[in-house]
Amino acid sequence: MSASLAINDNKSRRIGRNGARGLRGSKKGSLKTMLDSATFGKELVVFDEVQRHAKTKKAAKTKKAAKTKKAAKTKKAAKKQKAGASKKINKVLLVYPGRFQPMGKHHAETFELLKNMFGEDTFIVTSNKVELPKSPLNFKEKEVIINKHGIYNVREVKNPYQSKELTSEYNPETTAIVFAVGDKDMRENPRFKIGVKKNGDPSYFQNYEDNKSNLLPYTEHGYLIVAPHVDIQIPGFGEMSGTTLRRVLSNADKETFENVMGFYDEGIHDMLKMKFSQPMVEKKPKTKASPKTKKASSPKKASRSSPKKASSPRKSVSPKKRTSSPRKTRAKTKKATKK
Repeated sequence: MSASLAINDNKSRRIGRNGARGLRGSKKGSLKTMLDSATFGKELVVFDEVQRHAKTKKAAKTKKAAKTKKAAKTKKAAKKQKAGASKKINKVLLVYPGRFQPMGKHHAETFELLKNMFGEDTFIVTSNKVELPKSPLNFKEKEVIINKHGIYNVREVKNPYQSKELTSEYNPETTAIVFAVGDKDMRENPRFKIGVKKNGDPSYFQNYEDNKSNLLPYTEHGYLIVAPHVDIQIPGFGEMSGTTLRRVLSNADKETFENVMGFYDEGIHDMLKMKFSQPMVEKKPKTKASPKTKKASSPKKASRSSPKKASSPRKSVSPKKRTSSPRKTRAKTKKATKK
């Protein structure tokens, strides 16, 4: 039986058909041939049954594997969801980023409004970058002014819109972060892209109002909110801003300084007057001439110096009139003597 099962399927079918013909054929066929054909026919049926059983078993195994895989995936997703639920956000960190060159009353009032909305974990973050003409103050100088406005939650950061120096103080699993940005940064010339990445995943920055009931940790998302706008007018200059403050304070007297800034400090007054009275246009650093420029200028130098070279006595003597060297003279003398 086992030897018969090892026979190729096509061969088995062919033998079975031949056996059937043998049974239906001439009566002259021997009984032995007829019996052999019938035996092969039975073995063919058995072989087909074995094949069907193997296919059914394989299909059942595949189905079971798919079911197990799906169950494992569902279990993993449930476990992940449970882990996410266990990391519930219990603290929202509000970050108010900016250059603050310098901080004015409008900035200070905006900060107080944000603090009333988000609580004690409201911070001002700014960098130490100094770049004329718009950013003449370093971090320490900015911090002194901010403190004079009564604000002490200040941090120096390299990138205000990441604020890693500040977030490192908080639990990354249970803390969400919200950035308060200006209206123009969100509408006129959007600095931040809210939506979906190329791979289909949500972008890091998301809208706070749309997600405030389902915030995720700052390691996954940062949320944006438009900072409250405070309009303070400076007589003769217009609305208070960093630009107008620098213009006013560059030559402000004591009374003007106090009215504009909301406090008076002689040291800060002198510092800002000096910083903001500097030329508003930044001097461009001198750059070295490129190789092409040097090559282009070389012919001019040569032409200027050419008359001096032409006037030298060595160049004025033609090659024909030059006397031959002593060695050549001796060689010629020997040659003449031989002749």
